[in-house]
Amino acid sequence: MPLPPLIPIVIGVTGKRELGDKVDFVRERLQEALSRLEDEEHFPNTPLVLVTGLAKGADLLAAEVALQRPRWTVVGILPFKENLFLEDFAEEADSKWRECFERVLAAPPERFLLKVLNPLRSPSGEPYKPEDLHRTADNPVRRQHYEQVGLAIADRCSLLIAVMPSGEEPAKAKVGGTARIVQYKRGGKLDAAAREVVQISEEIALPEPLDGEVKGLVQIIDPDGRKVADMKGDQHYAWMTLKRIEAYNRRAREPWAATELPAAQQLFDVNADDPAGDYIRRLRRNLSTIQGQDKKRLTWSMGGLAVVFVVSVIILESYAKLDVRSLFPWLDPRWLFAGYVFTFLCGLRLVSWVHKNALPAHAEDYRGAAEAMRVQVEWWHLGLRRPKDRVDRYYLVGGEGHFAVLRSGIRAVIDAAVLLGPKPALGGQPLVLDLEKTSFWIPNQIDWFKNTSDGKHRAAIRWSSLAWYLFQLSVGVGVAIGLLMLLRELGTRFPEVQPRAQALVAEYRHWLPIFGLAAAALCFLWASLFMIWVRAPQQGSSPPRANLWQRISHWLWYRRLLGTRGTHSGKHGWRVAVPLGALLVPAGIAFLLGQNIEAVRALDMSERLSLVLMIVLAAASGAVRFVIERSALEAEAISYREALQRFKAARERALETRSKPGADAGTILEADQKLGLELGRVALAENEAWLRAHRQRPFEPVT
Repeated sequence: MPLPPLIPIVIGVTGKRELGDKVDFVRERLQEALSRLEDEEHFPNTPLVLVTGLAKGADLLAAEVALQRPRWTVVGILPFKENLFLEDFAEEADSKWRECFERVLAAPPERFLLKVLNPLRSPSGEPYKPEDLHRTADNPVRRQHYEQVGLAIADRCSLLIAVMPSGEEPAKAKVGGTARIVQYKRGGKLDAAAREVVQISEEIALPEPLDGEVKGLVQIIDPDGRKVADMKGDQHYAWMTLKRIEAYNRRAREPWAATELPAAQQLFDVNADDPAGDYIRRLRRNLSTIQGQDKKRLTWSMGGLAVVFVVSVIILESYAKLDVRSLFPWLDPRWLFAGYVFTFLCGLRLVSWVHKNALPAHAEDYRGAAEAMRVQVEWWHLGLRRPKDRVDRYYLVGGEGHFAVLRSGIRAVIDAAVLLGPKPALGGQPLVLDLEKTSFWIPNQIDWFKNTSDGKHRAAIRWSSLAWYLFQLSVGVGVAIGLLMLLRELGTRFPEVQPRAQALVAEYRHWLPIFGLAAAALCFLWASLFMIWVRAPQQGSSPPRANLWQRISHWLWYRRLLGTRGTHSGKHGWRVAVPLGALLVPAGIAFLLGQNIEAVRALDMSERLSLVLMIVLAAASGAVRFVIERSALEAEAISYREALQRFKAARERALETRSKPGADAGTILEADQKLGLELGRVALAENEAWLRAHRQRPFEPVT
């Protein structure tokens, strides 16, 4: 059985090189910090990754401590090649640290990974050469490379552990110093020296102009033993991101609960052409599966809440308007009130269950994360692997609350994939446009949206029509109640009419129940036709492989009566629904009179029952509308059709590029990269707009 696609949490370490006699103290504090992250209160289901610059002092101590703990994977990041880096260990006093460095490098490959950053660019635009990076008394270029390592670690970790005096001022720290890296992680803002390094780096990109600071978590370990504030501090959303990752991992591990938690490196298939892309692709599929399951549970929950609402209205109206003792002598009215309280508590319990299981978050956030990961994988497939070609730079920019948590989670996934995934075996590949190859981006999206958009559109129309029909029936009942009240008033003003009416009722009393049953049969026939229409095609002729429901829909003319031809939403079916609703009232009167009930009492009972029926039908209409709004069926149907047209246009544009004279592989790939970036950003923008419009609905309040 393959390993579950878990999400690792990356923990960065930076710290002082010279620890003096505080080495053992710092080692103990590091052991406590890593142990705390493993415990049941924090991340028991999450693979943990320690990323460090492997410098002497705190970096190497943390690497050794992590390698002694089986759940940890260590990633060492060097600013330049190993022979240049070892110049920092040239002194005799550094021999122990050099031995420590060699022990770390000798760790098993499934526990340790070494990465060397690309060199910075010189003023000429070319990368610095090795001879520019030797250790001297004062080599500013070498210090800038250490600054790049510190910024890269801070940028790619979710929590930074810093070994430094708690009161150290960043302004007094030199380039590459610990305090400056901590300041960047906490505040998310580059100072002038850091910005200069990022501008000439191929590993880090400057933030987008309108993007806010991405603040992160920092835990300080003071070598002097001074107490430091809790690492959560005021970075509440950064901590929430880690807890959301743990929540996903806990659920993803459920089928493998009895197995040992895999190390982070084991999550990647080294035999894949692109291990990082393959990992994110598997993770996206798992997220989509969970999202689909929770979407169904959320939909059923909304339907259940609507049913509970309608039932509570029926009970309350029956308790308030009907003499239940006369209708059901065995029923105590107090039981109706108890039933109302019970349905109310059921509704509260349902809302509580939805909130406890975070169904809105999983149904919408996981959808957004899956779409962002799809775009990232496609960008990588096109060869777009620069630091600025990351979806988290364009998705949910400026988002607050849960949007900030979602963006931070996507960023954490991409960081882990970039850190742990081996470099791909192949370079950039052009877009695949063959519609038969639905495993690729554009053909897959065209096929999916084509098969899904019409179904979503049809479902939106059907449910909207049902809401209209229920409302129109309620209006019809209301019209009949008004006519009934008018007839009673006329009977009071013209008493000579009453004996004639009573004689007429007595003469045809045996036919009255048949009239009531005939009206009920008509209602049943209307409901049957509506159900046939729900199963039938929306418009057009009967398809070649039409089922029985679809053929009946095509052969019969009843859709003209129902007002459901073409794209109508049923609101034009009032010609049938309103009279049918009005017919229910005299049908009920006729049925009661046929049971030898006194005429005055029968009229009174019919009026009360009709009032209850009118309110219940209106409540049912509102409940259906609630489900439509909260499920966003109409908006989803429109967005799917727009997305289909967008991907079709992208395919046509790519085909035009290939048909141009002299278009070689390089030209096609360059054009596809531009198209892929544009299409990806549009897809992200559309998904973000959807998420911002529907994320908080229906059960979770705005944060």
